[in-house]
Amino acid sequence: MNKVESKRAKLQEAWSEARRLRAAGNIMVARQVLEKIAAAAPREPLVWLELGNVHLYSLQLPMAIADFERYLALAGEGPEVLTLLGRAKYMHGRTGEALAHFDDVLKRFPVYPAVYYDYSGVRRFDAETGGPLVEKIEALLANQMTSAHNRKFLHFAAGKICQDLERWDMA
Repeated sequence: MNKVESKRAKLQEAWSEARRLRAAGNIMVARQVLEKIAAAAPREPLVWLELGNVHLYSLQLPMAIADFERYLALAGEGPEVLTLLGRAKYMHGRTGEALAHFDDVLKRFPVYPAVYYDYSGVRRFDAETGGPLVEKIEALLANQMTSAHNRKFLHFAAGKICQDLERWDMA
């Protein structure tokens, strides 16, 4: 095994340990392991994605946002990390920015179910956008190509919006 392969194997081992720690709820130790990996391999995008998740779960939101943005700079765009970035912005109180972000993600990835789930959490009390969002979800559900897994996300998001709009109408 050459030096590059040896370094890659060590990083993979540390990466697996960090994921195991995070899954077990040991966020602080997982963060420490991931920070060591990031220092050793700062151009490894998946480290920034996992570190962003750790920072998101521990409510270190500015750090989570920076980690997700770093991932995007290294790996390019994808609906999963864009959704996580929008969630972090919303949780950080940057609601307007999060709404614009989710609008953009929905335009570019209209069949990614998790974005509807997160977006519904932001838009659900807004009758002007909640109703049209439910219509988009209904259209996706009518498409027989949508997988059973994705349908669960979409049903939950639509139900959440409708329930909250009903509460909003009663107020």
